[in-house]
Amino acid sequence: MLRVDLSGAIPGMRLAMPIHHPRRPGAVLLRAGFELDTPSIAKLRELRVHEAWIECPGVEFMADFVSPSVQRACHGVAGAIASALAPASAGVDPVLDFRSYKRAVVSLLEKLAENRSAALFLGEIGRSGSVSLRHACNVALVSVLVGLKLDDYLIRERPKLSSYEARDVSNLGVGCLLHDVGMLRLDARTVDLWHRTGLEDDAALRAHVTLGHELVHAGVDPSAAAVVLHHHQKFDGTGFPTVVTPGPGRPLRGAEIHVFARIAAAADLLDRLRHRREVGDDPDDRPVRPMVRSLAMLLREPYRSWIDPVVLRALLTVVPPYAPGTRVTLSDGCEGVVIGWNPADPCRPTVAEIVAPRRVGTARPHATNVHIDLSRNADLFIARAEGHDVAEDNFTLPVEANASSLAGWLRL
Repeated sequence: MLRVDLSGAIPGMRLAMPIHHPRRPGAVLLRAGFELDTPSIAKLRELRVHEAWIECPGVEFMADFVSPSVQRACHGVAGAIASALAPASAGVDPVLDFRSYKRAVVSLLEKLAENRSAALFLGEIGRSGSVSLRHACNVALVSVLVGLKLDDYLIRERPKLSSYEARDVSNLGVGCLLHDVGMLRLDARTVDLWHRTGLEDDAALRAHVTLGHELVHAGVDPSAAAVVLHHHQKFDGTGFPTVVTPGPGRPLRGAEIHVFARIAAAADLLDRLRHRREVGDDPDDRPVRPMVRSLAMLLREPYRSWIDPVVLRALLTVVPPYAPGTRVTLSDGCEGVVIGWNPADPCRPTVAEIVAPRRVGTARPHATNVHIDLSRNADLFIARAEGHDVAEDNFTLPVEANASSLAGWLRL
C-alpha cells in the first residue's frame, strides 16, 4: 500500500484503505477496494480530501501493520468531540459530554494496546473542514502515544499514585481533546489570527486557557483539567498563564508543570508548526509543512527549550519523519515507498523502489524487490516527500537522544 496525494491520483488506482468523510467523522466515504475514476477523484478534491492509501503490488506485507479497529477507534474519538468543537452561538457555551470523550479515548487505548505499530499508518485522524477538530484529534493521538511510551517516566513524575494509576493516560487523551475548548468563548477575529500566525502575545488569546478550565474542571479528572489550563506552559518558564506568586507572579517551569500538560504542549506545538499559516494563505487545511520539517524545527531553538527533553525524545520515537507508506524521491532520483524506520536514525528509513504507473502502462504503481536501507547508504537521502523538497530538512538526533539513552528511558 502507498499513500498518494490526490493531486497525483490516476483513474484506475484502487483504494487499499477506506476514505472517511472529511466533515462527518466516522462516516466512510469510499471503501477499500474501490477503483478511483475521474469523477470520484474530482469529488474527493472538492471535499478537500488530500490523500489516499492505494494498492501497490510488492508491498502487500505492510497491510499486516494496519489495524482497521484502531482506525475506527480514532474516528470514534473524532466523532465524540466533533459537535462540542463546532462554532458556538454567541454567548452560548458548548455542551460537553465528558463521559463519551472518556469512553472514546479508552476504546482507542485498548485498540492501540493490541497493535501499537498501527498508529504509524494513521496520519492525521481529525482531518476535516474544522480546524479545531483536526487539531484536537491530532494532539490527542500524539499525546497518548507519547504517554504510552513514557510509562516509567509517568510513574516517576506522579509518585502519589499507584503504578497502574500513574501510567493511565486516558485522562491525558481527554484533556487533549478539550485543550482548546476555551477558544469557543473568544471572538472570531482573535481565533482566526491565532490559527494563521500562532502569535501568543495577544492577551485575548491567552485567556482561552482559563476560560477552558472554567468549562471543564468540574467535569473531568484534575489531570485532564491541568492539560486544559497549562498546555501553553513552557519547560523553560516562558509560557502562560502566570500562576506562581507571591510577587509579580510567573508561569510554571520544568517539573512544576503537570507531566500531562508537558506532553500535550509538545504535541500541540508540533501540530501548530505543521499547519501554521500566514494571513493570505489558502484556507485549505492541507499541512503547510512536511512532518520531517516540523520535527526538525522542534529540535532547534527556541522550540527545543520549550519542551521537556524526556517528552521530546519520546515524541521522536512515535512520530516518524517519513511514516511507512509515504511516497518519497531519493537524492539519485529513485522513486520509492517507505516500508520501515529506525527511531534511532529517523530520517534514514528503509525504502522500496517503486515503478511509476505511467511507465508500466497501468494506474497501479508497482514495488520492485529493491529495498534500500538508507542507514546503510550514506550517499543517498530523501530529497522529496509530501509534495515538498525536504533535502535540507533531514536531521540526526542530538547526542542526548541517541539510541543508548533512548533505550534507557524508553525500553526500545
